Amino acid sequence: MPTSAVLSARTVVGSIAVAAIALLAGVVLGGWKQAQAQEKARAVAITVGNSYACVLLDSGSVECWGYNENGQTDAPSGRFSAVSAGEYHPCGLRETDAVECWGDNEYGQTDAPSGRFSAVSAGSEHSCGLRETSAVECWGDNWAGQTDAPSGRFQTVSAGGYHSCGLRETGAVECWGWDEQGQTDAPSGRFNAVSAGGYHSCGLRETGTVECWGDNWVGQAYAPDDRFSAVSAGWRHSCGVRETGAVECWGDEGYGQTDVPSGRFSAVSSGVWHTCGLRETGAVECWGSYGGAADVPAWLRPASLPSTGTGGLLNRRMSSLELRVIALAALAIPTLSLLTLSAWRRSRP
Repeated sequence: MPTSAVLSARTVVGSIAVAAIALLAGVVLGGWKQAQAQEKARAVAITVGNSYACVLLDSGSVECWGYNENGQTDAPSGRFSAVSAGEYHPCGLRETDAVECWGDNEYGQTDAPSGRFSAVSAGSEHSCGLRETSAVECWGDNWAGQTDAPSGRFQTVSAGGYHSCGLRETGAVECWGWDEQGQTDAPSGRFNAVSAGGYHSCGLRETGTVECWGDNWVGQAYAPDDRFSAVSAGWRHSCGVRETGAVECWGDEGYGQTDVPSGRFSAVSSGVWHTCGLRETGAVECWGSYGGAADVPAWLRPASLPSTGTGGLLNRRMSSLELRVIALAALAIPTLSLLTLSAWRRSRP
């Protein structure tokens, strides 16, 4: 082969190899940047729906994962101050105080009214929000009166299966909607928080004790006698964060949704088949199972916080073009070496 031809071949093959190496370096750098961005983002709130979950990050963005047939994990971009996962639809509170919902909209549960809100809660097939005036407004399915919010001023609101509950400014709990299991028969007295579940409700007393009412078929209303800082009523189970930071769950355990891992948590959210907790580090840990919803994204898990910075490369999905170029590089580099050796041998006297 003439030396000029060898050099031409070397130039072509060398160009392919250089391009592929540059591309690979870009992939590594892009993955590193992605991992660095994820390292800086920490979850500040967790909410669980039916086989999916969402977190609010300290950056203001919302990330969701799990079952997505209705688009419930396709969180819109932008900044939020709160998020709530309903059965198959979540709702978020924008930093502008507007409410935006996504996912299943069969009954209008994602058609949030305009205006300013201070809180939002997504239920089974309806949603409720707390106006800046402290009035409650609900939308979506209303077959049991779950969107017929009473007038007056509230501190918080919680949308459940087919009922809703609100915490009055006086500390009293008031519920409305379906009451076949007594889930709207709130006990008297003062509470700090309320959570509406599938067919039961739970409240956190000012004394730190939890009291639940409504359906108790699998023990979901049998709250343990201890002091808690938070409570969450799921479909057929309930969980609370003890003042020690430990989480305790009770009720249906058919899928392991009450098998709490040890350690300290700052928040907990009870879904249908699984439960998720927010570690004090900002990591997310879930237990229970159904359709992989408890499989938390790697960068949010306790083991990956803080990340080593390589997870972005491993998790990044390369395009088919990138894969083909890198494959060509794998062939080009040895070929370039052989051509260089051949040219060197022919050039010797």
